[in-house]
Amino acid sequence: MCVAERSRRRPAKQQVLWQFLLETLSNPAYNPVYIEWLDRQRGVFRFVQSQQVARLWGLRRKRRNMCYEYFSRAMRSAVDFLVVVVIIIIVIFVYLRLSNATIHTAAQLT
Repeated sequence: MCVAERSRRRPAKQQVLWQFLLETLSNPAYNPVYIEWLDRQRGVFRFVQSQQVARLWGLRRKRRNMCYEYFSRAMRSAVDFLVVVVIIIIVIFVYLRLSNATIHTAAQLT
């Protein structure tokens, strides 16, 4: 393969942590053995065997030395990112809702 052919290839899209967790929770081979839903409607789950879930994540990421400490760090980073995204979405929603309410009220007055 020449350099030009290599540069045209797209890198494989890696799965993000939340997709892996959702897939693992949906797989009857792993749910409820390694991970299980506590409240599926609210998105609350728990690790039954956290070391095994970390090992599965390591296999997915092609990192054979993945341990629970690395996995938990990835979880904290993912949660911090999701919290920031959710807060931004809520702020935008509240802003849009308030601005629409103001426009709607002004339209009613005329």
